[in-house]
Amino acid sequence: MDRLARELGVTKQAVLHHFGSKQKLYAAVLESISERLLTDIVENQQLDSEATDSAFVRSVLKIYEHTMAFRDETCLLMRELLDNPERASQAGTWYLRPFLDRLHSQLRQSAAWAAADESRIATHVYQVLGAIHYFTVSLTTLRNMYSPAVVDDMIKQYPEQLRQLAGLESKGG
Repeated sequence: MDRLARELGVTKQAVLHHFGSKQKLYAAVLESISERLLTDIVENQQLDSEATDSAFVRSVLKIYEHTMAFRDETCLLMRELLDNPERASQAGTWYLRPFLDRLHSQLRQSAAWAAADESRIATHVYQVLGAIHYFTVSLTTLRNMYSPAVVDDMIKQYPEQLRQLAGLESKGG
């Protein structure tokens, strides 16, 4: 909230007054992020019909690009998706649900996943999103653990690794 107030050139109290509560501000931010991600996926559907990657793989790569560009958002999304009993028990709206549902739908459109059950689809989507989020929020630590040069190479290689992970075929129902 401090950063938002600074960026807007107003006080924290002004931001809180506008939204009414921290919870409403948080909800507005989550909704905005989710809508932006969903829009990226919808726009992704309009890509070249000769593209060799499935819509799901293209979306995954687009999400990775977005995540690399907006790492602060990624940290917030991870907090929302992590086990949060207090928030989960009181959530009236799941802002990320339409985004996740769209990814499920895209994955199911591929022949390799058409017969997969919902839990298998959800598991694969979560594995891929987890790979994206875990990597991008760890970059500072990785740069210190290894070296900036090694991490820069990892960043260059990561899209191809994601393409392979996202494109895995379903094994079983």
